[in-house]
Amino acid sequence: MNTEQINLINTYKAIETTDKGRLLPMDENIPMAGFALTDSEELTNETLFFRMLSQAIENDCDLGFLDMNITDDEIRILSESISNAELILFAIFLKPSDFEDVQSEIQRIKSILKKLSKDKKTMIIFFSKAPEYNSFSADTIIRTTDSTEASLAAAIFVLCGRKPEFYN
Repeated sequence: MNTEQINLINTYKAIETTDKGRLLPMDENIPMAGFALTDSEELTNETLFFRMLSQAIENDCDLGFLDMNITDDEIRILSESISNAELILFAIFLKPSDFEDVQSEIQRIKSILKKLSKDKKTMIIFFSKAPEYNSFSADTIIRTTDSTEASLAAAIFVLCGRKPEFYN
């Protein structure tokens, strides 16, 4: 095995999953909307994650990129635009260590997620295992160690109910 394969296996093994809503593996027939909550301006990993996901589950979904400056009016408009979605997937690329006021930022993230998901099935993928995220609840929660390409790929394997080919 090469270094990338070993890294993917180790990252896959490190993922933590809670699937109370029994949404894993993802059903490609369920209408879905996905949002990346990020502070990145490049959106490189965020875009790569959703591209990998759409290829893996062969499902076109509505996608959006959000930051912490989103207004309640913007949330309302987004919520209306995803009314047909039965599942909302949130990919959280924010690191609490970057927050000035961690508790208020965590509450803000929870508020954004609640307003967008309403009463729909919800998945959250944290691309960080920061303890500040332990208080979140959703039908399914996946925690990766970081937002490297290996973590993105490992999360996709979990979402699809697969293991890397070279995984023992």
